[in-house]
Amino acid sequence: MELMLGQISNVDIADRGGRSNLHHAAHLGHYEMAELLIDKGGATIDVRDKRERRPLHYAAYGGHADVVRLLLGRGAEVNVADKEGFTPLHAAAASGAVIVVQQLLENGADLVATNNAGNTPVHSACLNGYVDVLTHFITVLADLDENLFELFNGKNASPLHLAAASTGGERCLELLIQDRNCPAGVNAKTDDGRTALHLAAIYGRVSRAKCLLDLGAEVDAVDNRGQTALHLAAKNGHELLVGLLINKEANVSLQDSRGQNALHLSAKSGFVECCRRIIPASGGDVNCKDSQGRTCLHLCAYNG
Repeated sequence: MELMLGQISNVDIADRGGRSNLHHAAHLGHYEMAELLIDKGGATIDVRDKRERRPLHYAAYGGHADVVRLLLGRGAEVNVADKEGFTPLHAAAASGAVIVVQQLLENGADLVATNNAGNTPVHSACLNGYVDVLTHFITVLADLDENLFELFNGKNASPLHLAAASTGGERCLELLIQDRNCPAGVNAKTDDGRTALHLAAIYGRVSRAKCLLDLGAEVDAVDNRGQTALHLAAKNGHELLVGLLINKEANVSLQDSRGQNALHLSAKSGFVECCRRIIPASGGDVNCKDSQGRTCLHLCAYNG
């Protein structure tokens, strides 16, 4: 590269994705190459690709702390956003690069900056299940006197909602519920009326649902469709979670906006084990009708 630099008229020349040489060096963590491109090649620090991502985005996501330090030292903009509103701090949080997260925050990264979906880097950490990153964020938010349970995205979901639902969010939720502000935010609802317990029920997160219930989550809270966590667990075939909610005295007779209770929903979807758990709790009432006059047996027959 050193030999070629004298023959290259534009070191920022891009590939079909709009990525420059510096983008590639940053993405792969090639510190010496990035330094050469900047200092001897005159590469533009904040050059954009077609998604408006800068080299700092790529270095941050890759967890390349030395390249991040180089770019910041050469004047890279720490809070620059791509087309989707993601900053380098969002990228580092999404990949679990805790050292890079610390670097960016020390250089003025905005912890409550939102992307186009309204998610902050805190949401990104919870969505991807990076508890070490979340731990650092909680410390910084405390210093800023920010309540993380009042950080809502575009759908009015807090980090707790995302931790309750996401694949790797169990440890994040365990950390969040230790916060003194968590009990006040445990029953907060998204735009569709769902609490963190609703989201845990949709995805069958049994241990997380138990933590939320122990913290004071309302077992029979209803969403905009009139559905409780039990409705959603039954609808999605999560029999262990159905059992947990019944043991926590969830009302199995509650009907949603279509007049359907949890047994209707599990029967309609063919989830036999859920039906077996719900029927005894319902007192054997299997002939309840929905708003169209259909019993559970009608729904089983209709769906084969």
